[in-house]
Amino acid sequence: MGSNDIPKYRTRARAVSARRQLFMCATGAVLVCFVVITAAAQTPEQGARPNRDMFDAACRQGADSLLRTSGALGLPTVQLRFADGERTGNFRGVLTDAVVAAAGAVYTDGTLADTIVTLGVEQVSVAYGDGFRDGWFGEKRTQRTVTVVLRLEMQLRSSGRLLSTGALRSAVADTIGVDEIARLASSSRHIATGAAPSGSVWEKILEPAIITVSSGIAIYLFFTVRS
Repeated sequence: MGSNDIPKYRTRARAVSARRQLFMCATGAVLVCFVVITAAAQTPEQGARPNRDMFDAACRQGADSLLRTSGALGLPTVQLRFADGERTGNFRGVLTDAVVAAAGAVYTDGTLADTIVTLGVEQVSVAYGDGFRDGWFGEKRTQRTVTVVLRLEMQLRSSGRLLSTGALRSAVADTIGVDEIARLASSSRHIATGAAPSGSVWEKILEPAIITVSSGIAIYLFFTVRS
């Protein structure tokens, strides 16, 4: 090798070294993206309650509040009745448990009490807020709000006089993964359903495009550096 060839050799060696460094950087970037995307596909939160459990919780909460504000807890005894309708029928067991828990000392399922408390469920609904992510590739989540509207009437059996009447909107909310909506809602489709949040432009177009372009660049660099 002549003295004039040494600079060329060094230049070629530097170029090869630069390509190797570029290849290592590109490979590292691809691995980082893979780890981030894999972490984003994490197992859904196991503690999320089915919609039916949320409806039951809202019913218990609302029935307890109505009983306390109506003054039923201060009476010697009360008899529980249920309003007509399919909505109320879906929650009879839950409402009974709520009355027993709140007014166990005065509640009776017989006909001895002179005061009759009638509970009914007028409205039920479940709604999902706009989807959001914790970071670019985080799990898509949404706020779930379950609402139950209950009505209570309290009257005297002997005279039929209405002692108290009132309605109350009881809501329970939490945050769940959007991918979990269908599974969690399956337990209460006969009660109420809500529309899941739709995907944004980022989720439908930009995010897949960025992943595709990044993968293409990584593949191109891989074969270019090797050659």
